[in-house]
Amino acid sequence: MGEFEILGTRLKLLRKRLKVNQIEFSKMIGISSATLSAYETGVKNPSLAVLKNIAETCNVSIDWLCGLSDKESLSNNDSIKTYSDIIKMLVEIEKHIRTNCNILFYDNPDGRHAAGEIIFYDEIMAHFVENWEKMINLHLSNTIDDNLYSLWTNQQLDLYRFDLPNRNSSISNHKIDDDEIDDDDLPF
Repeated sequence: MGEFEILGTRLKLLRKRLKVNQIEFSKMIGISSATLSAYETGVKNPSLAVLKNIAETCNVSIDWLCGLSDKESLSNNDSIKTYSDIIKMLVEIEKHIRTNCNILFYDNPDGRHAAGEIIFYDEIMAHFVENWEKMINLHLSNTIDDNLYSLWTNQQLDLYRFDLPNRNSSISNHKIDDDEIDDDDLPF
């Protein structure tokens, strides 16, 4: 195998996730099964046009196919499909912001259940989560609809678009004042 080993591995992984054989996958992406086999084994490398077609057809990024990124999906909406995807996100968050995780057990009429709790040692995240909890409750109680919730979420993404602090610091350099989130800014 040559320098395209990761590409071949990712193509094979993608094909298996789609639950198709080489013949079916090669038809999907418009190449011969022999060419696909050569790509998967690293004997041959695809052109940029072929890579682009594979990425668009299978909704994956070219960077992921080539091993330049672990972010597989082109669409943010499709990036969380499995518990593994959530776990990867949690591990990535922990690399940047100090956290603490707890498991809480509680009893209810259906039996014993567990709930996970994540604590952020970051004022900015604590402030966001406090406001987010309020918005989630308003959304779940149908006080606000999906559109208003989405609007609020997008506003928050814009508001919090600044660099993370150093991983070892306990306090972010940027402060969100309660004045920055005015009742007039809320989407309802």
